[in-house]
Amino acid sequence: MGCGRLPVEALEVLLALLAGVSLGTLLSTIAYHRRVSTLEARLGRLEAELQGLKDVAAERGSRLGLLESRLQEIEAQLARVGETLSTIQDIVLQPGSEPPTPSPRRDPSLEDEEEDEDLINLKILALRRQGYSIRQIARELGIPKSTVHKRLKRLQERGLRIH
Repeated sequence: MGCGRLPVEALEVLLALLAGVSLGTLLSTIAYHRRVSTLEARLGRLEAELQGLKDVAAERGSRLGLLESRLQEIEAQLARVGETLSTIQDIVLQPGSEPPTPSPRRDPSLEDEEEDEDLINLKILALRRQGYSIRQIARELGIPKSTVHKRLKRLQERGLRIH
């Protein structure tokens, strides 16, 4: 056996025995300290795992926010498309009506604006076919009378029957 240093735990046992502490009390104390060390290590692992889960939840929460935002955009687009479809059906279901000729697309970034314009044109056409005056259509859609008149004229020029 070589001369070396004793572990701290062994020194504590020797000092306790020299101080008159019973062996049973000493073993209980050692078991208690080992259990505390084990629990502290486990607590450290659990805290690290909890932090990891919090990080994942925060990341997914931001993704969820983005998904909710995109969902709202899609719902708005769906509502517009549904409204357009309803207006088109109103026009098509009238006897003797002709479907409007689609306007050529110029710039893809203007697509939503053009869809809105097409929807307004369809609403104007539908209201006019229901017997509304230009003034009533303007009031109903919240646009100037001159706009209603110009759009009706353009629709007529595209070959649509207005009445």
